[in-house]
Amino acid sequence: RPETPFHVPPGEQVTLHVSTPLWLRLGVGEPPRRLLEVPLHRPSDTWFGANTLDGDVCYASATRFVVRLDNAPMAPHRATTAVRIRNRAEVDLLLDRIRLPVASLAVFQASDGRIWTNDVTLDRREATEFAELRVGKGEPTQAAGAEKVAEPREVPTGNVVVRAFSKLLQAW
Repeated sequence: RPETPFHVPPGEQVTLHVSTPLWLRLGVGEPPRRLLEVPLHRPSDTWFGANTLDGDVCYASATRFVVRLDNAPMAPHRATTAVRIRNRAEVDLLLDRIRLPVASLAVFQASDGRIWTNDVTLDRREATEFAELRVGKGEPTQAAGAEKVAEPREVPTGNVVVRAFSKLLQAW
C-alpha cells in the first residue's frame, strides 16, 4: 500500500520503486538442500481481493511508491523493484494497493550495495483489478552490471494475467 493513494490517468504510465523485505535461506549440499528459510522482517498477513470469497492471502507492507530512485532509502534487509504500471484502460487507475509477485523475482546486488529484483511491468488493459504481468529478464534496468545472488522461488512462465490492483474488500 502506498502512504497516499494516487491515480494513473488513462493512457499513462508510471515507474515506481517499491521495496520488499528479504528472506534468508540456508542450504547444504550440491544442489543445495534447503534447511531453513525465514524473513528478515515478516510483514503482516492480509487479504488481497475484491471481496472475502475471491482473493488471495498475501503479506502487507505500507511503503512509499517513489518515482525517483534517489528518494528511495537503501536498506540492507530490503530489495528494490522497479514496477512499471501502464494504464491502457479508458478510466483512471487508483493505486491504493498493488500485488507484487515477489516469489517470481530473482535477487541481484548492485555495485553500490543496493539489493534489487527483476523489473516488473503491470499492463492494465481493462477497467478491472487484473493486469498482464511481465517479469524482466536478467539484471534490473537501473542496476546495470548487478550480480545475481538468488534465483526466483517460482519460475515465471511467460506473460500471465494476475490480480494486481485492489481496494480493500470492495467490489469493482
